[in-house]
Amino acid sequence: MRTIQESARGTTRSVSLRTVLSGVAVWATTPASVDFYRDGLLVAGDSGAATNTTRPLIALESSPVRPALNGGAFGLTYPTPAALATVVAAFGINAPHTLIGGNRTVHLDVFVFSAPDGATVELSAPTAGGHAGALDADEYLGRHMTSAGRTALATGDAHKSLPAPELVHASLRVADLRATANFYAEIFGFRVVTGLASMMVLESGRQRLVLHGAQKGVVGLAGLTFTVGTQHDLETMAWRLTSAGHAIEVDESLIRCVDPGGTRLTITKTE
Repeated sequence: MRTIQESARGTTRSVSLRTVLSGVAVWATTPASVDFYRDGLLVAGDSGAATNTTRPLIALESSPVRPALNGGAFGLTYPTPAALATVVAAFGINAPHTLIGGNRTVHLDVFVFSAPDGATVELSAPTAGGHAGALDADEYLGRHMTSAGRTALATGDAHKSLPAPELVHASLRVADLRATANFYAEIFGFRVVTGLASMMVLESGRQRLVLHGAQKGVVGLAGLTFTVGTQHDLETMAWRLTSAGHAIEVDESLIRCVDPGGTRLTITKTE
């Protein structure tokens, strides 16, 4: 069987493919932060081997050196208000005082939480109607919390019964904004929609990457996972990376590399 690198040598430049941001690795720098993800966000498993519902969406990693601040951030969208209400209730029970606030937009109901070490998590679901503006968590739970959600929280099975959320955005701390933005544009097909001296925003479909300049004593996300559709797509990604001069590690089902900003990347396939 040919390796990914051997197969990639025959890949043509004209091949187009879709890459999906499918996972984040988060520095959980304190025991309280591990509890925040495990008990509030309903991540199943221990640090370093965590999953969210049926997908390996969130991995928790311990930092060898505790930073002054965790600047990592990501956002998840749940398919129903009931699912979002269950997670918001879990935070209220297991990680109180972490809610920053809630807001209703034209299309989404959004709640923002802060982990004990400073990382930010934005959770949303399609809006159930009403005027845009501030969103009260207790009122939201009163309208959308179901008996099934209460039972799942009481029995500790909520992480098994919740529908899988979609990862919609991630925020990185990078040493070189321009080089990192170009990397995600050229290799992964993102387009730059905002370019400032200290921040750049890139989008691909419904997904968004926010790049912030590196800051001493602040860490971003530990890593990202992207998914492509087929083995041929994986070989194409290997070709793109090596042709652009980026070092990669490969096996039959995934590629590992590091972006120009220092974030670890894993690329895998769905089939």
